[in-house]
Amino acid sequence: MKILKILLVGLLIASIKSHAGLMIDRSQSQEEVLSILGFDDINRTALWPFGDDKSFEISILRDRWEDPMIYSYNGGTSFAFLFNNKKYYSSVLGFEKKPSITLKNNDLNFLFIFNPDGSIAQYSPIRINKIKNVKGSAVFFISAMGLAKEIQDAILLSIDYMDEGLINKNPHGNVPLFKTTLLFRFRENNSGSLEISQDDSCLGNPNNYKTIAQARQALRRAKCN
Repeated sequence: MKILKILLVGLLIASIKSHAGLMIDRSQSQEEVLSILGFDDINRTALWPFGDDKSFEISILRDRWEDPMIYSYNGGTSFAFLFNNKKYYSSVLGFEKKPSITLKNNDLNFLFIFNPDGSIAQYSPIRINKIKNVKGSAVFFISAMGLAKEIQDAILLSIDYMDEGLINKNPHGNVPLFKTTLLFRFRENNSGSLEISQDDSCLGNPNNYKTIAQARQALRRAKCN
């Protein structure tokens, strides 16, 4: 019996070591992370090819701005993460598409996870489902980002969004602002590569959770795992 207990404890320790979980790396400040993600090399080697592949409008923008094709840069989403003892950097970025291109789901906003060398480890489109109040595409901004805590290996993005159609019709008028918080799960596949997926099963999409704290409370009540 004593030998069996020792074996079980050994297996438990091994399982804990093999899955270190998702956590924010506090060894680097957000300013340091921003400086790393702000290097032009990331644009040239990672984001430009990504934009070309997705048919985003980048050729004109490259001549106009230092940070080509990126029109929405959410500095508040730039963090250093550790997942299964591997280091990553996060950032939410938005793009413009070529007028002649029709995109499935109108995916223009993405949660990017970068490797320490600046290459893209993985990404996930950020999708807000159609609701009756929004007739056009949703234009949004990330108001907060944090660990889900109630669910292992997941983060929450709190989003403020508006109806693009109303913005175009009333460029100087008051356009209603909506809020929602979305859940994204992290996992490693059998080859050890990172995977990210937006999961709307627990919180719904869209929802009325305006903050990370409200979303965490909802996850606790729903007993999602």
